[in-house]
Amino acid sequence: MNKSRYILIFSIIILIIALTYNLRNKIINTEMVQREETDPRISLEMDKDIFLQEDNTSQNIPKKTKTSVNSPVVKDPDDISAEAYMIGDLDTNKVYLQYNSSKVLPIASLSKLFTALIAEHILDPEKTVNITEEILKTEGDAGHLVKDEVFTVKELFYPLLMESSNDAAEALAESYGYSRFIIQMNQFAKELGMISTRFNDATGLSSQNVSNVKDLFILSKYLFESEASLLEVTKQKTFDLATTTANMASTTAKHQFHHFVSINPYVFYSHFLGGKTGRTNEAKESMISLFEYTSDSTTHNIAIIILRSEFGQREIDTEKLIMKFLKEVKQ
Repeated sequence: MNKSRYILIFSIIILIIALTYNLRNKIINTEMVQREETDPRISLEMDKDIFLQEDNTSQNIPKKTKTSVNSPVVKDPDDISAEAYMIGDLDTNKVYLQYNSSKVLPIASLSKLFTALIAEHILDPEKTVNITEEILKTEGDAGHLVKDEVFTVKELFYPLLMESSNDAAEALAESYGYSRFIIQMNQFAKELGMISTRFNDATGLSSQNVSNVKDLFILSKYLFESEASLLEVTKQKTFDLATTTANMASTTAKHQFHHFVSINPYVFYSHFLGGKTGRTNEAKESMISLFEYTSDSTTHNIAIIILRSEFGQREIDTEKLIMKFLKEVKQ
C-alpha cells in the first residue's frame, strides 16, 4: 500500500515537472516572436539576405537628382527684336546683314511711302483734295485735318509722311478713286519687282498690306535714286502750312494754318537721308531708314529696314544695326 502511494506521488511530481517545462518553452517562444516584431536588429539579421538582394537591385534604378534652379536668362545686348531686317548698300546693292529677308509680314504705315509715290505719279501736284466727313472717320487724327478743308496733293504729303496721317492717305486715294488707286499701288509694286508686296489700303491700317525686307529694299533704292523730293519731305523736322482761302489768286486750296511735326526720331541725325515709321498691333513696329556714312574716305549710302520689332524697340534695333554695319565696313 505504501509502495503504491510512493509511486503515485512520484508520477504526479514527474507530470508537474513536464508541464512546467512545456509552459516555459511556450513563454520563451512568445517572447522571441515579440522581439522580432519590435526589435529592428532582429528583423534585419533574419532578413539580411533579402535586404542585400533588394539593395543590389536598387542600383539599377536611376537615382533622383537634385533639381537645380535655372539662372535668370540674360539677354544678349546685341540681340535684335525685329522679326526681319536688312542692311543694304543703295549704290552697290551689297547686303551687309539680313535676317528672314523673304518672310512676308504686315508693314503698317510704311505703306504710306508707296501711297505718296503713286500720288506723285498719277495725280497733278496742284490738284485740290477735299477733306470730307467720311475721310475723317478713318482711325487716328494725325495731321489734324478738318472737315471741308481743301489741300493740294503736294501739301498733303507733309501730314502723310511727317505725321503719318491716315486722313491724308485716304484723301489722296479717294481723290483718284479708292479702288483704282489701290490697283495702281499693286501694279507699280510688281513693275518695281516687289513680288511679295500687296496693298489692301492706302494707310497701312490693314494687316493685308504686306511685304518683306527684300522688297522694301527695292523700294528704298527706287526712292533714293528717283524720288528725292519725297525723301526730302520725310527729313523735315517741322513744316508750317500757311492759311489759305479760295480768294487767293495763287491757289485754289482752302485750309487753316497747320504746324506739322515729324514723328521720325532720325530727323535730328545728320546722316539721315529719309525714311518712314510704322506701327500697328499686327505689324508691331516697322521702319525704313536711309543713311549716309563715311568710313575710310568711302561714302556708304545704306538702307536699314526692320519689320515687326517689339513695341518700343524699332529705334533701338536700328541703332544696333548701324553699329553692326560700321563694324562690318571697318574690318
